[in-house]
Amino acid sequence: MAQCTEYCVHTLTPVLCKRILSMFRWYPIVIFLVLALRFVLPLKIGIPARLAMALPLALVALYPVIFRALGVSPFNPELPRLVLLGLCWLYMGCFFLLILVLARDALLLLTWPLRLLCKESAQPLFAALSVVTGPAILFGMALLLSAYGVWEGVRVPDTREMEISLPALPPELDGLTIAHMADLHASPLLKGPRVQGVVDAMNAIKADIVLISGDVVDGLPEQRKDDVAPLAQLSAPLGVFMVTGNHEYYSDYLAWMDSFAALGMTVLSNSHAVIETRGASFVLAGVTDEVAARFGLPLPDLEAALRGAPAGRPVILLDHRPGLASKSAAAGVDLQLSGHTHGGLVRGLDYIIGTFNAGYYSGLYDVNGMKLFVSNGAGLWLGFSARLGVPSEVTKITLRAVK
Repeated sequence: MAQCTEYCVHTLTPVLCKRILSMFRWYPIVIFLVLALRFVLPLKIGIPARLAMALPLALVALYPVIFRALGVSPFNPELPRLVLLGLCWLYMGCFFLLILVLARDALLLLTWPLRLLCKESAQPLFAALSVVTGPAILFGMALLLSAYGVWEGVRVPDTREMEISLPALPPELDGLTIAHMADLHASPLLKGPRVQGVVDAMNAIKADIVLISGDVVDGLPEQRKDDVAPLAQLSAPLGVFMVTGNHEYYSDYLAWMDSFAALGMTVLSNSHAVIETRGASFVLAGVTDEVAARFGLPLPDLEAALRGAPAGRPVILLDHRPGLASKSAAAGVDLQLSGHTHGGLVRGLDYIIGTFNAGYYSGLYDVNGMKLFVSNGAGLWLGFSARLGVPSEVTKITLRAVK
């Protein structure tokens, strides 16, 4: 029974979710159709007025589809930052309006029996609900939620601090500090000044080592050259190490490998380094991302990453995605640092995001004796450019030996 449950959670559910998601590749069309049918069409205004509302709604909600048709990447358009901020605000406004409209319809459905049974006595309640769920209120709430969510997404992240106890950690390494981040996503939206703010926050930790769990950039090296320049300022006594995420592969992976090296970062691609300090040592390993298969590049290979590593040392693994944490634990990894999920971005959606990642979406987990930390991420991408209840973060991790 336990094996069946583990198969459903870690293997079957992600596969089903990915197949369902592939059916909705054009999800902006779904957003537009629902809003057109359940928000614009029921409005008690004339047909010309409803058409006048539907047109800008279509332009905003369908912008990813329109951009693709024009041969422009909808998630990395080279547009002025203020234009992108406005586009993000309006697009995410459509998303939040969709959620509010669906919630309103669910409320109407739930109260339908009450409307039939208590038609007169419950009339004041229904009148109040009608006002609260009116089109103007929903529209205004959606724009306010979007404005706050976009601001929360683009501001420089706070520093999160935590201690992680590792049974295999030698006493000499007790108190070793890690500055960790994932999903920086330097882009036309999150440009050089914000990257500088994140770098300053990472350096302020004054950690022994800096570790980055992928998705550093969106765009080609020549496009992001100035935006990633602050990364050269990252520093720590034991070095700066990273792995690639899926987004590096969308943006000329091989060219970025040279750029990251020039910025002073060591990329662990199915490889490891033995880090010696305080009279002891640990193994730091890193794997590539599974999206490499689309580009004919090496798939993540934990066995290769650990091949030749000295026995008896604690193993820290950088893996952009948390979904295969159980396999990492079985391979003898003591601590895995991941990202990719952005913490779920919006409270309530985090559990859905978790289904795509074997149930892991944010924070610290115990996976068969291995510690897994999944970062909320230090940035976000233009496919979903808002956060609510899930702030971005850089993390100070202090390792503790189990006494």
